[in-house]
Amino acid sequence: MGNGYKVASIERAIMEGFKLASKIGERTAIHACRTAIQQKQTTLKKIGMTAKELGLDSYLTKYFETIIGAIQ
Repeated sequence: MGNGYKVASIERAIMEGFKLASKIGERTAIHACRTAIQQKQTTLKKIGMTAKELGLDSYLTKYFETIIGAIQ
C-alpha cells in the first residue's frame, strides 16, 4: 500500500531537495544532506556522482561550501 512516495536513492532525494530549496528552504536541504552524511547513509562523492548524472551539478556547487563546513 504505502503512502504514494518512492525514494529511488538517498542521493537523489538529497539532490531533489537542493533543486527544490526555494520551496522547502535551504536550511532544510542542507540539514538533510549533512545528516545523511554524518549518519553514514551516503557520502559526498556519491551525492556528487548523482548530481552529475541528473544534471544538477550547479545546485550542489552552490551549496558545497556550506555542506563541507557543516560536516567538519
